[in-house]
Amino acid sequence: MHAHALSFLPADSRGLPAALAEVVKHAALTRGTHVVFDVSAGFPKLSEKVETALLHFGAEALFNAMQHAAHEPIYVELEQGPFEVRLAISDDGPGFDPNDCGVAQNLRKVVEEIRAAGGDIIVHAAPGFGATLVAVFGRPQGVPVSGRSGTAANDLISGPDSGRRDD
Repeated sequence: MHAHALSFLPADSRGLPAALAEVVKHAALTRGTHVVFDVSAGFPKLSEKVETALLHFGAEALFNAMQHAAHEPIYVELEQGPFEVRLAISDDGPGFDPNDCGVAQNLRKVVEEIRAAGGDIIVHAAPGFGATLVAVFGRPQGVPVSGRSGTAANDLISGPDSGRRDD
């Protein structure tokens, strides 16, 4: 996890959109990368645990995209729907194989944090086709999220006894 993400933790009433905007601004300025940040109007205040998990996921996914994808822009989208809250980070870079054990190991910490907060991570990626990482949380008044295409990172990363090599 990138330590600088912790300095943007929403410690006051600013909420997740403002904290993510700071992460995006910091990332774009320090790396010189064009990042497009889009947030749903009237985004709700979430629990501190969920906001912290989403902030850490967003920072990690954004900086990974900046490190590996030479193509710009990178898109960061924070959306609310009637049944879910989603944070997606997308790029048109070289993509990757989500079943690669090195990728799975790099995602392990943010997957664990998202799962501990009650969410899921979905990976849409393939070599040569860019990547999109999505953190999804069902809204309390909604129903569980289902029917998404892609690979659930939780299925790829089952824990330390998964039989994967630690590279």
